Amino acid sequence: MSDVIQGLYHRIFELELMLEIEKWERIPIEKKLKLEIEKKKEIERLLQFDWNLTNKLDVYYVELIENMLAEAKHQNDILKEHCYKLEDKVIHLNKRLYITEQKKKRYLRSYQECLQEKHILKYDVCQSNIQVKKLNEKLEYFYTNNDNLSMSTRENMCDILKQVNEMCYSLKLMGRAKIRRVDTIIKIKNKLGEYETLFYINNRLLDQEVKEFCIKINNILNDWGNYYRGYKWRETAKEIEDHELYQIAEFSSSLKYITLYKLFNSSSNSIMHIDNVYKLLINKLVISTDYRLSKFRKEIEFLVENEKFENDMFIIDRIYPGDIFCYENDFRNLDYNFTFMKTYKKAKILYIFGDHSTKTYKVGITFSSLSRRFIEAEEAYNFRFPNGTFKKLKIILNNNAFNLELYVKKKFINKRHLLFHSTEWFTLQDNEVSYFLNEEYLQDEEFMKIYNYKF
Repeated sequence: MSDVIQGLYHRIFELELMLEIEKWERIPIEKKLKLEIEKKKEIERLLQFDWNLTNKLDVYYVELIENMLAEAKHQNDILKEHCYKLEDKVIHLNKRLYITEQKKKRYLRSYQECLQEKHILKYDVCQSNIQVKKLNEKLEYFYTNNDNLSMSTRENMCDILKQVNEMCYSLKLMGRAKIRRVDTIIKIKNKLGEYETLFYINNRLLDQEVKEFCIKINNILNDWGNYYRGYKWRETAKEIEDHELYQIAEFSSSLKYITLYKLFNSSSNSIMHIDNVYKLLINKLVISTDYRLSKFRKEIEFLVENEKFENDMFIIDRIYPGDIFCYENDFRNLDYNFTFMKTYKKAKILYIFGDHSTKTYKVGITFSSLSRRFIEAEEAYNFRFPNGTFKKLKIILNNNAFNLELYVKKKFINKRHLLFHSTEWFTLQDNEVSYFLNEEYLQDEEFMKIYNYKF
């Protein structure tokens, strides 16, 4: 019995030992299992997080894709609409291309026809040029035989008119350059002066038709010149306008035609350049051989500028600037004396006022205001001689009164009156006054040379 119990205790001990061993073995397993369970839970948590994240991402991507699809659809609609428009445009362009092709064919046909016409016209032009050349030769022959302007001279004149037209047009392109415009207007006038000179060089007066056109052009140029010089207060002053340029172009065109084809009559009174007149006067001994040409030119220019030559008797009245031309016949018979000519008609009355009792006399000149001169002289005389009797003693009418006065003053230079401090007041004896009152000056050759001078 005891063996059995002993065996049971032993068995129980073994079992407890086994349990204890198993318990010790089970603890790490349980720990391991617990770790595995925790890992599993962590994995499940991560899987859940991943799933949640995936769901969220899926929703975002789905929305993004849906938005992109919507945008793509919208763009697709726009592209479709654009394609429809392009298709319409292509259809329209095809139609235009077809029309253009048809036009091209017509143009090609027209071009071929034009080429044929060009050859025909070229032949006609050649024939016309031949005829023109023949006509020009005939004109040249005709002009030469009829003592008229040569064709080469006429062409030169037309070339000048062409240059004038171009210079006038250039005025429009000068902006605000007023000084440059004024200089160009002066150059235009000088160029037209060259045109005018070619008439006189060839012994032709300016044709009336030509003269009228030249005056019209000159008036327009003067209006422009006044405006750009600042004389805007003048009624006719105006800036350059297109219609006036067109007018000048028309006038130039008319002048070209007249210049080329009109017969210009030669002047009945031969025309000479002023330099030739100088030689003529030297040959005729009117002026001395040591008389300088430069001096003679300046004197003639002075006489022209001061209008001493009246009614074109001697000098041709120019429209435009240029050399001075004269009439040979009139100058051939001219007694040239610049001293007399420059003052000719400057005064027309030589007067002698005075009082015999005081032997006081005044010699002077006037153009027309004799009464005023007498009143002034009488006042001056009465201031010095209150009781005297001042009278008009002698009046001599002559176009050279200015030089007559100079001669008389020189003649009686030693008889000047001391009270008047003037070159016009004299103290003369009775025999000296009789020079005027008894017309003794008519016997004075020097006085009569001046008195009888006319031109």
